[in-house]
Order: sequence, then structure tokens, then C-alpha cells
Amino acid sequence: MRILDLGCGPNKTVGAIGLDHHPASAADVLADFEHGYFPFADESFDRIVCSHVIEHVRAPVRLMEEAWRVLKVGGTLQVKTPHYTHWTSWGDPTHFHHFGSHALRHFTTEGSTVYYQCRYSMVSLDLRVSALPARIFKALLGQERFERSFAKFFPIREIIAELRKEPMA
Repeated sequence: MRILDLGCGPNKTVGAIGLDHHPASAADVLADFEHGYFPFADESFDRIVCSHVIEHVRAPVRLMEEAWRVLKVGGTLQVKTPHYTHWTSWGDPTHFHHFGSHALRHFTTEGSTVYYQCRYSMVSLDLRVSALPARIFKALLGQERFERSFAKFFPIREIIAELRKEPMA
């Protein structure tokens, strides 16, 4: 299995090829992917790990399109990002974007390929919360309803989405 750790930083995923722009990272390949180009051939990877990167790029749609390009059909993309209700989303001045789960669902919506040159299906979605009352409400209501109704009272710490590359129709 060929894995790409996109924006690996100093903690590259074991067994992965690390791609980062920073020379002090653990990257195997140094490249500025800010403008959405990864220096790999089409369908080169079975899996991409993108942990706390998407919020740092100016063009997240382009990043998702380029990840789709280098993934094999059926390959998976794991995206981790702070949720917009949590202070860590707003506390870092290098964050250009703030995400809720609905932003990542856009890439899985039928017809979204009109706007994006990629198509994914949602394998799993986890909205991470810390407080016990938040965990209880989330379990009782379900993640989507919790996010819509209670995230303003009980901030969601992190989104972890697992997306699968689907062929373009």
C-alpha cells in the first residue's frame, strides 16, 4: 500500500512518503503545494493522510482536487482539521479557512463535480468532542444534528473525515 502524508511536518506517518514545503520537516519530497500541485503521477497512492493541513492552504478546493488526482480509484483520503467552533481553529493566525463537516460533505454531494474536479464518497466522519455532556448529546442526537444544534454550546474539537475516491461520471 502506497501512502502519502500530505504536509507531514516533523511527525510523518510511518511507512508513508512525506510531502511538505518546510525543509525542517520529515518530508521525503519538498514542494510548495500551496497552489495545488503535487509532484506525483496520476493515481500514484492508495491512501493520503492530510492532518491539520487543509486549513492552512489558501485554495482548499484545489488541494482536494489534486489529492483526488494522485489517489487510485477506491483509494482513501483522511482529512483532519479543527472544527470552526473550537478555539484552536481561530487561535492560529496561519489558518485561512475554518471548517464544519458540511464543507467536507460538499465533495461527496451528487452533482458537486459541476464545481469541483473531484468526486469522493464519505467512508466515515467523526466529530471529536471533549466534554462529557457533549459526548452524551452527540451520542443521543447523532453527529449531524449535534453539530447543527449544540456545537455553539459544546464546541467540536476536531473533524476526522475518511473519503474514498470515486470515478468522475
